[in-house]
Amino acid sequence: MLAPVPPIRRLFRAFTLLLFFVALFSQCAPNKKGFVANRYHNLTSHYNCWFIAKEHLKTVDEALIDGHTNNYNRILTVFPLLDSGVIQSNKQPLSDAIKKASIGITQHPHSNWTDDNFILVGKSRMYQAEFVDAIETFKYVNTKSEDDNTRHAALIYLMRTFIEAGEYGNAASVSDFLKKEDLSRKNLRHLFLTRAHLYQSQDNLDKVVENLVSAVPYMARGNEKARIFFIIGQIYQQLGLDAEAYYHYQQCTRANPEYELFFYARLNMNQVAILDESSDLKRVRKYYNKLLRDDKNIDFRDKIYYEMGRFEQKQGNLDLAIDHYKSSAASSTSNPRQKSYAFWELGKIYFNEIKDYPLAKAYYDSTVQVMPKDEEAFAAIEQRQKVLAEFVEHMTVIAQTDSVLHLANMDSIARVAIFNEIIEAEEKEAAERAKAERRRAATQSQTFAGVDEAGTGSFSGGPQAGGVWYFYNPTAVGSGRTSFVRKWGDRPLENNWRRSNKGLDEGGFGDEEGNLEGSENGQEITASTEGNEAASPEASRAARRKELLATLPLTPEAQQQAYQKLEFAYYRLGNIYRADLEEPVNAIDPFETLLTRFDTSTYVPEVLYQLYLIYQPIDADKSTYYRNQLVNQYPNTLYAKVILNPNYQEESNAATAQAKLLYAQAYSQYQGKAWTEAGTLVDRGLKEYPENDFTDNFELLKILIEAEQAQNIYTYRFALEEFKKSFPESELLPYADRLLSASQSVEERIKKAQAVRYVEYFGQQHLFVLVYDVSQAEADDITQQIVAFNQAQFPDDNLTTANLILNDQYSLVLVNQFATKESATAYYRAFIQDDSTLNGLQRFNFHNFVITKDNFQIFFAAKEPDSYKAFFQKHYLQSE
Repeated sequence: MLAPVPPIRRLFRAFTLLLFFVALFSQCAPNKKGFVANRYHNLTSHYNCWFIAKEHLKTVDEALIDGHTNNYNRILTVFPLLDSGVIQSNKQPLSDAIKKASIGITQHPHSNWTDDNFILVGKSRMYQAEFVDAIETFKYVNTKSEDDNTRHAALIYLMRTFIEAGEYGNAASVSDFLKKEDLSRKNLRHLFLTRAHLYQSQDNLDKVVENLVSAVPYMARGNEKARIFFIIGQIYQQLGLDAEAYYHYQQCTRANPEYELFFYARLNMNQVAILDESSDLKRVRKYYNKLLRDDKNIDFRDKIYYEMGRFEQKQGNLDLAIDHYKSSAASSTSNPRQKSYAFWELGKIYFNEIKDYPLAKAYYDSTVQVMPKDEEAFAAIEQRQKVLAEFVEHMTVIAQTDSVLHLANMDSIARVAIFNEIIEAEEKEAAERAKAERRRAATQSQTFAGVDEAGTGSFSGGPQAGGVWYFYNPTAVGSGRTSFVRKWGDRPLENNWRRSNKGLDEGGFGDEEGNLEGSENGQEITASTEGNEAASPEASRAARRKELLATLPLTPEAQQQAYQKLEFAYYRLGNIYRADLEEPVNAIDPFETLLTRFDTSTYVPEVLYQLYLIYQPIDADKSTYYRNQLVNQYPNTLYAKVILNPNYQEESNAATAQAKLLYAQAYSQYQGKAWTEAGTLVDRGLKEYPENDFTDNFELLKILIEAEQAQNIYTYRFALEEFKKSFPESELLPYADRLLSASQSVEERIKKAQAVRYVEYFGQQHLFVLVYDVSQAEADDITQQIVAFNQAQFPDDNLTTANLILNDQYSLVLVNQFATKESATAYYRAFIQDDSTLNGLQRFNFHNFVITKDNFQIFFAAKEPDSYKAFFQKHYLQSE
């Protein structure tokens, strides 16, 4: 048995152990260095800070991948997009990552993991779009770190941050710098992928594929490597290098990808496979059908049908391609993006290949309705849809208008024969529809009538053995009611329900002798009804012929309108082909048709010019022919002048610039009410710059100046009407219309004002009145200015102010009251000469006067501010 340790020795051991721990913990202070301190800080910073922060960021990385929806109809992105929604929902992990990494930086500043913690902080800032902070963080690591691999990693993340911030030039500069550095395998993989991301952001596919191919040797087998192979295959496929695309899709399938990526790689392999024999075509089709039968691909059937459509279209089998695209759209129930691509392909086929423009428009309409707006091609597709709407409208106008004009110019006998053919076709179509409806109803009746729970049996009017009675089957009852309503109409349940006229008795049973009305010996009389029905078809046809005739342009005026619609349709059709659809060659036919059929059209000079330009690269002789026509027949048009003088437009623009300066001076004088000076500048502009894009501005300003000088409302309105005729395409037409409308209102107000009669008796009390537009001022603002004026200028007169509403547009401020005309006029003179008051009121649109109390009653009843102007000037201003 061991001897017990003496107490003094135990005390010594405890004291020694205490000293050891004190010494150990003293090495754990943040700024301590040494063997023990370094080991402690490295261990703690690595596992307590960097590792945990990295796990938090790993959560965000996985969320970005899971939240990113791959669009396999477009080239996949190298990195998942930094979706702000995903980042927002993962704000806590990002915050935790920054917090943990920051502890590693502040509490263990001399550890080997400090720079790595800085990189995690910078990456978190980049994810949160705090690009300035992220850039500063990565630059700091590059400057301070003594480890090359860490510096290189920071620079690669700096490059990624510049890309996300849209600073592609700075990203390229970092990329160029790293070309000179000796990077590790891990950093090389990251660098090549980031470079590919940079070039993908700039749509430089050659550089994207170059860097992705360089990254592949540094990647481990798995889904990430398979994805890169897939992207390379997509790019080669888009570049038309099918053999290279096939190889990389094949490499994708061998890299152990997840099923979705494997599925799309196999699909795309069939698109780029080089097929030499019919057996190859059968093999591909067999493979597609196998995919359709596989239950794992239920959610991918829309994509399978879509790829089948692309495959058949590539082989030139348009009918099969159309069927597959339609099947793709029909089977796409939860993927609107894929459905929209099927509609888009159908739209392109019907427009480019089949030339069925109404159907093409319909499919483009469906595409725009279904396609997500974040699709890169959405804006272009929406624009094409709008163009097609107008295109189809003009195509329809041409087809229909030509037909009705042809019918209108036929003799009546031939026209009736055509009408009869149309009516027969309509009747045949109606009969086919009725026949199909009867078949459908009969089939439905057979399906529901007498079907027992086991699915067999027939209805015999009563309960069935082991089955469900007819009236206990709501489906069968509903079907029966539908058939009844279709045959008899919606009739109430009552006696003698078959008859439309039940007689005068309440029950509708018949006359006093007990005979049934409309029947003989209990049998319904139908002969007369059948006679009427036999006569009705011809009457119906005659009515239909009358309807068709009413649609024809039979009068000269109606035919003129029809030809004008045709003329405009050909003109717009050519312009749509040339400008909107960018198919100038297709514009030739409508343009040349317009010249042939409407050689006096106002569009002829422009059309000749367009044909001159269209034929230049394809037929020099034709181009010269149309050039000569334009120059010889329309030498004064802008189009001819541009041909004869290539610098005409530049010279015209220079003249317009000078005209604008002169116009600005004239308009400034007009605003300052210097009518004579403004008129002189306008006349000078019209003389020096007779033909430029600013002539209409000068002409309209001239009308306004002359109106101010002449004060004749009728001359003013006539001048505006003439302006509209002289400049039918001017951008100022809406303004001229507004001026005309306003002048009409002024004319009406003048007539009303002239009808008001004021009393010429001034020996009574007066009021001062200020009238203002309620849309431009508040009563309190004006009243305060007037009260201040009264206190300053007339402190002893006990003047008071009041407010009244005159009408919907104007209100009044009244100053009470002045004993005589002279005192009221003196107040008016003082008011209009007081600069301080007028400066306070000048932002408001107002006019003011003095008036007797009697005349104010007349003024207020008339509700017309202008009605008192002439009376006031004559008796208060001119009389002095």
